[in-house]
Amino acid sequence: KSENIDATFLTSDPDDLDFKMKNSFFIPNPSDSAFERLNNYENDCEKDLFFAMSHGVHRGILKKGKFDEREKFINDLIRELPESKFAQFGMNNFEPVWGSNYYYYLSNTKMGLNISRGAYQNKYSSDRISSLMGNGLLVFLDKKTGLQKIFKDKKEAVFFKDKKELINKINYYLQNDKERINIARNGCLKYHSKFSNRNVVKFILTELNFINNKI
Repeated sequence: KSENIDATFLTSDPDDLDFKMKNSFFIPNPSDSAFERLNNYENDCEKDLFFAMSHGVHRGILKKGKFDEREKFINDLIRELPESKFAQFGMNNFEPVWGSNYYYYLSNTKMGLNISRGAYQNKYSSDRISSLMGNGLLVFLDKKTGLQKIFKDKKEAVFFKDKKELINKINYYLQNDKERINIARNGCLKYHSKFSNRNVVKFILTELNFINNKI
C-alpha cells in the first residue's frame, strides 16, 4: 500500500527494512514534558536499576508458559550483582506496571536498562527509551542499536557490547555518583531538547509539506 501513502515514519532506520518504501523517515520515540518530568538525577533514589517488560502491550499481565529471552539476561545480572537493588517488572513473579504505577516505581530508580526483544535494528528502541532518558535516569544501551550515532557514550548514555561489560559498568556508576548524575542529566536535557513531541511533530509536518520549518 506504500504507493498510496504520502510518507511513513519509523522508530528504526528505514534502510534496515527487507523491502523499500518511498518517502520513509526515521523518527525517535518522542518525549512529553507532561510525563517525562521526574529529573531522577536530582533525587536520592532507593533502587539502582530499572527494567520493565510485559507479555502484552499496555495491558498485559504475566502469562504461564510465556518466556522472553530477556529474562535470562536480567536474571544473570541479578545473580552477578547481588548488592544491587533491581526494580524489575514483568518477570520473576513481578507483574508488569502501567500508567501511574510505572512512573511511581521509575521515580525511585537511579539507572535504567534499555534492551529490546529479538534482533536489533539500526537506531531502533521501544518507547521505553523516552521514559528512561526523559526522566533523568542514567541509561544503558546495547551498542548493536547504533544509537551511539545519536547519544555520546559516557556523556549522555552508557553503551555496552556484552553482559560482562554491562555488569562492570553498572558497578562502576553505582560507585561514582557524580559521573552517573552528570551523564543522566546530559541525556535528559538532550532528549527533551532534540526529541520532544513538538520537535517530532514539526519534523513530520515538514516532510509532509504542511509546514516549512526544518529542525
